Amino acid sequence: LGKILPICYSYVLLYRIGDRSLADFSRSAPQIMAKEPTYNIFRYALEDDNGLYLGRDVGLYADTIVLGAFGNTNSRTLASEAIVALNLWMFVVHELHQTVDKCKGKLLTDDDGVHSMDEAVAYYIGDGQQTGDSKGHSLYALAEYMGELFEQDEADQTRVNRIIMKLFNQAKLEVSFASACINNPSTHVRLREIVNKIVSQMAVPLLQKLIYSLRKNDRDRVKLYAQSVVPLIAGCSDSTFSFLRDRLILEGNIFNAIDVDDIIEKLQSAYSCLGLTCVDVGTYEGVPACHDKPPQSSLAGYVPKSDISEFSKLDLDLHQIYIFLKFGAFNAAEDLYTMGKHSTLKKLDGGEEIITLRQLATQSARSIVPSFDMFERYFDQDFDYSNSMVKRTLDPNEPTMVSLKERTKLVVTTLQSMVVYMAALQKIYDAIEDCESTDSFRNANAIEEWDRAAGLLIGSMEGANEGGRQGGMMMYGLAKEQCKQFDVCTNSGDAKVNERLITLFYAGRSELTARNCPPLHKAAE
Repeated sequence: LGKILPICYSYVLLYRIGDRSLADFSRSAPQIMAKEPTYNIFRYALEDDNGLYLGRDVGLYADTIVLGAFGNTNSRTLASEAIVALNLWMFVVHELHQTVDKCKGKLLTDDDGVHSMDEAVAYYIGDGQQTGDSKGHSLYALAEYMGELFEQDEADQTRVNRIIMKLFNQAKLEVSFASACINNPSTHVRLREIVNKIVSQMAVPLLQKLIYSLRKNDRDRVKLYAQSVVPLIAGCSDSTFSFLRDRLILEGNIFNAIDVDDIIEKLQSAYSCLGLTCVDVGTYEGVPACHDKPPQSSLAGYVPKSDISEFSKLDLDLHQIYIFLKFGAFNAAEDLYTMGKHSTLKKLDGGEEIITLRQLATQSARSIVPSFDMFERYFDQDFDYSNSMVKRTLDPNEPTMVSLKERTKLVVTTLQSMVVYMAALQKIYDAIEDCESTDSFRNANAIEEWDRAAGLLIGSMEGANEGGRQGGMMMYGLAKEQCKQFDVCTNSGDAKVNERLITLFYAGRSELTARNCPPLHKAAE
């Protein structure tokens, strides 16, 4: 990378030619990254109705942006920055995802896993990089440079690099034991959790550079860094992503300087979904104060009494499963269904438990729901009927006459209207049983179970305001989607049944607070 700084047109050859050229990092993406989660979120975010971005296959988005940057006459370094932020960034992410996939498939033996992690680290750091030095040409140096500007310089290096180096070492340790991926079926699960955290932290310097460029009104770099990081937000909220895309990415749309604070606040609102906090990104002079979402955040107007902010993010898993299936990334979709990512519960030991859609689809406790046995009988006594349906549809080798679009719809609808629906009912009846128990611990737990039911039916993507917002993935969003067809919408566009749902959740919680259990059965029905 150092050879193409400063950049000029003759260096396009250096970008394109070589045994492993910088261009190959992005031009090979449609073949080597087609089944990977992060790459497909970028494809989903950037493609137009014809599957293109700026006139070329959306899978080549990074190469397209870099080649455009070579022609920029305003900055001699824009193309080299684009290579780091787009080609190199996604290739490091690819190396990480590939290592997890090989570990899951028991294809890593002895030193293979360590070598794979070392290679990812080498690309992230670069050759000749000094610890804590912002003078370099790769992602580590970018993180050092931006971290210093955002008041994150800690001891010998910035916060983000210290966290990423620690996570890299944890990942390397997981695969360093002899036959770790072959003999231990949980190795790839733990490795995947670490990799997800690394990818989250790798977004930090890109976010910082975008915010910095917005404050400096550096429009070329605003466009570049928006293209490098805003697509990740498409995996969080279609409405938030659309707001940012329309102002920062779309051709011909030039953001207004007076809107910068609003744009930055929209970016900040996505930190939680991206696995980040305000502290992770830091502060820069003139930037609006950042506030992490409070534990008892409202869900479409329902304010839970307990902290279900992380639990309610299960809809993000569902949303990203839809994205992966849209591009035929069946393995990525199945991994997310089986192992989860966004939804967590705090354990008694202070740790976190990841909640998965598959876990909800197979819990034996669903039998507490009075109507559950009717579903079981309907599906030929298949206790895990919804899981069976999802697994069969996710199997790329399963003979089928339906299209990819139809399979995607089948999986998403099954998760929405069968898995999440029954899980929410289970939480409601768990709350009633806890209320009626003589165990004081269970009595105290009843309200949290009730709130979790609300979290499952509404979801985090609806936002805080009454009526929610477009793009919700749970039953609440499905009701809004269907209400127009059945002429049961309110004047504000919400479904009438949703208003009734919120009222019942508040009413039931009041009864639980007073420990007045009998009326809860009526509310549940």
